[in-house]
Amino acid sequence: MARQTMLKIGKSSIVDDDEDFTEGFFNGCLYHYDTNSEQPYPLTSQSIITFLKECLLDKRHNEKWNSGFVLGWITALNENNPKYFFTSILPETSPASDSLSK
Repeated sequence: MARQTMLKIGKSSIVDDDEDFTEGFFNGCLYHYDTNSEQPYPLTSQSIITFLKECLLDKRHNEKWNSGFVLGWITALNENNPKYFFTSILPETSPASDSLSK
């Protein structure tokens, strides 16, 4: 029997016994947070429709992975938590000349 995973989505939970769906979900969340600064804001309905179609029809993965990816991306879009943005986890840097002058 496949191992079950509990995916928490807001106030809802999904019991998942398919590894592909779970991997797709987490990849979708990560994709949103890794690329949030590259997305044209405000998002348009057409840009979302195009993105979702491309994701669901992606031949690199099966339909379960793709469906999980889309749900993960939508979850992260809704959550939109700045502390998870890729740019927020990079340490602040100082110019290289600062360390040379010390």
